[in-house]
Amino acid sequence: MPLVEATCVRVFAAERLHVDTITVPMLDTGKTRTGRLWTYVHDDRPFAGPAPPAALYFSPDRGAEHPEMHLAHWHGLMQANAFSGFNRLHEPDRQPGPMVEVACWAHARRYLFDLAWLNEAPIDIEAVGRIDALFAIEREITGLAPVERQRVRQHRSKPPGRSARRMGEGATSKGPNGKTAKSLTAKMPGT
Repeated sequence: MPLVEATCVRVFAAERLHVDTITVPMLDTGKTRTGRLWTYVHDDRPFAGPAPPAALYFSPDRGAEHPEMHLAHWHGLMQANAFSGFNRLHEPDRQPGPMVEVACWAHARRYLFDLAWLNEAPIDIEAVGRIDALFAIEREITGLAPVERQRVRQHRSKPPGRSARRMGEGATSKGPNGKTAKSLTAKMPGT
């Protein structure tokens, strides 16, 4: 079996995947267009697992049909950003089964960190701090059994998560806090 195929088999045998897409420049006649690189990673290092295998696919655009094709035979826990192109993957009647959305705090934090760096609104720095509190909890529970991690998350992670979301809901959609409100409500996992 070729190495690329063997890697993809290993990636898509996983119960959960981290999914992301990044832009890549693509040459076209007389200009540069924007293509996409879709990444699918199975990372068990927090649970004492091996180095994460990754599958990467290129597409000339950001169409929802690309992840649908890549994930056509897979279902499980999918950690990704709030890209609307993933929505059909979560539908209950999807075959071989719906994806379970595991939204990504890292995407929200990255966006907020960029806003905090611009120093347009003090709320951005405060929001990053609240998310960092969640990351600190995750570092503490790395390597624990799944049941124990869930118990700690239920007890300790929900309050700061809810607090961050409420912060976004309280920010106005216009003015210097508008971008923060969008990030804290649209890009963050449900809490």
